[in-house]
Amino acid sequence: MTDLIVAIHSWRGGTGKSNITANVASILAARGLRVCVADADIKSPGIHTIFGIGDAEPESTLTDVVFGTATVASVTMQIQENLWLAPASMDVGKIARLHQRGYDPKVLNLALQDLLEELKLDVLLIDTHPGPGTESLLSLAICDLGLVIVRPDRQDLNGTAIMMTLAEKLEVPELAVIMNRVPDDFNFAQIRQQVESLYNLQIIAMLPHDNDLLKLASEELFCGKFPKHRITKEFERIASHIEETLHA
Repeated sequence: MTDLIVAIHSWRGGTGKSNITANVASILAARGLRVCVADADIKSPGIHTIFGIGDAEPESTLTDVVFGTATVASVTMQIQENLWLAPASMDVGKIARLHQRGYDPKVLNLALQDLLEELKLDVLLIDTHPGPGTESLLSLAICDLGLVIVRPDRQDLNGTAIMMTLAEKLEVPELAVIMNRVPDDFNFAQIRQQVESLYNLQIIAMLPHDNDLLKLASEELFCGKFPKHRITKEFERIASHIEETLHA
C-alpha cells in the first residue's frame, strides 16, 4: 500500500480521540512518514490546540472548503517536519452556520482524499466527529483503517458495538480498538479479553487513566513533553500498527 487513510473515531465525545490522533501523528512524522491530520470534527473543532497553535483564525480552513470558498490545497499548515494539519474553523459564526444549515459531508470527504495527492502523503489521519452521524460514517467509508477509541464504560462499550456493526456494513477494510482511560486498579488482561471477545477485534493499545495527561490539559503534545512515559509507549504502539498496515 502506498498511502493510508486512517479514521480515528469514538461513540461519544470526550474519549481522548483528538489527543491520541495528534500524538500518534507526531510520532509517525518523527519516523519519517509524511503525515497530515484533518480536523473533520468541523462542528466542534479543537485539535489545533494540542499542536500548540493559538486560536487566531487561519486564513482558510476545512470549514471554508465545505462552504466552497477555499481549496483543500490552501488550508494545510506545516506543524513539524513531515507533519501537516488541516484545521477547522473556530469562528463562532461559521460553527453556528454549520449547526443551523448543515453541510454536505461528501464535499469534505472528497477534499480529504485530495490531500493525499496534494501533499504526497503516506498517512492521512482523520479526527472524526463522534457518534454514528453521516459525517463519521462517510469518513469510515473512505478509510483503509478504522481505529475506534473505547473507554471501560458501559455506554461506550454498548455504543461502540453499534458503530462496529455499521463499520462492517460499510466494509471498512480493517478495524481495531484502542482502550483509553483504563483505571490502574482494573485488571488489564481481563478487560482486554472481554472487549476483544465482545467486538471480535484486536485491541492495539490500552492507555491508563493518568494524571500527567490530565494536567497537560491538551495544551501541547504529550509525547514531546513525556517521551518515556507509559502513555507515550502506547501512542508508539498505535503508530507501529499504522506503519505495519501501511507496509502490508
